[in-house]
Amino acid sequence: MVDFEGRPVMSSGVGEMDTRNLILMGEGNEMDRYFLYCYERQLHNLHHVSKASGKEFTETYFLFNMAGYNPKAHACLACIPSWIKLVQIYERHYPQLDRNIIAVNTPTIFQRVFQVLQPFMSAHSARIVRLYDTDMEKWKPELLKIFPENILTPEFGGKGSTISVMNQ
Repeated sequence: MVDFEGRPVMSSGVGEMDTRNLILMGEGNEMDRYFLYCYERQLHNLHHVSKASGKEFTETYFLFNMAGYNPKAHACLACIPSWIKLVQIYERHYPQLDRNIIAVNTPTIFQRVFQVLQPFMSAHSARIVRLYDTDMEKWKPELLKIFPENILTPEFGGKGSTISVMNQ
């Protein structure tokens, strides 16, 4: 999936992951490795799209669907250090990889989690994060300014059948 200019886009559903359970089962490092894999796939796709299009792209987009976000499963006291670590890895190894990080269907409670994470973000990273609530009428027009409707899946207000570039 690419934006109107041809930049690659990654997406993820946050509600699908039970962070708390992974950490309590001692699988926190596996979660970290998965996110590293996602970052590396973003880089791979960035280089692949740049080479295939003949344009030099230096940024990607990351879309998150926050539907199903559960503070008990995603923001428990045992989870927050993992999210901080994830932000620190991003800042250390992948700074300015994303043009925007966009989250839709974001529950109000996530604003507090974001406030906890912000001190670990660069000013640039904090600036590129866009959090939209569950009102599709507000965020869909914003997404359609960036992405063709036929490549966005219905969960992101589009008509596409697949959005993930993870399997490419």
